[in-house]
Amino acid sequence: MYIFNFMRMKKKFLMMLLPLLAFICLLGSCSDDDTPVQAISYALPEHMQVGVENYEPVIIKTEAEFNALFSAYKDKMEKVDFVHYDLVYMQGRTGVCGKLESIRSWIDTSVYPYQMYVRTTETTRVDGKFEKDHWAVAFLLPKSDRNKVIYNAGLIHTY
Repeated sequence: MYIFNFMRMKKKFLMMLLPLLAFICLLGSCSDDDTPVQAISYALPEHMQVGVENYEPVIIKTEAEFNALFSAYKDKMEKVDFVHYDLVYMQGRTGVCGKLESIRSWIDTSVYPYQMYVRTTETTRVDGKFEKDHWAVAFLLPKSDRNKVIYNAGLIHTY
């Protein structure tokens, strides 16, 4: 009798455990969303400026948008395959009397929305001009309706 009760309890336990294991496997399944997104740097003409706000990333999804925004520069820019990529563009400027020495930029795609970082190195102008240097950066992201990029403004300039 004791063995019979033990077998029945074991069977009940397994019957309760199997659906739980199936549910855990369902939640832990792989998906295509787990693959990391890779941003590709896109070359731009020097000191490029177009009619958008400074420090606001703009996502260009079509060739028509590209031609409208970059009409003055499109002959100097590489063609973008908008079937496979979206173009992310951002521009900015140095401080007054700041001369741009170098610029380093990247997009962190491990967080959402994606974060764009731009770090500039500036020196003080010795020519006495009260001018600002303009800069622009761009990246290609794999085509997606979920592409959203914000600017991470922490430590904008280093002198």
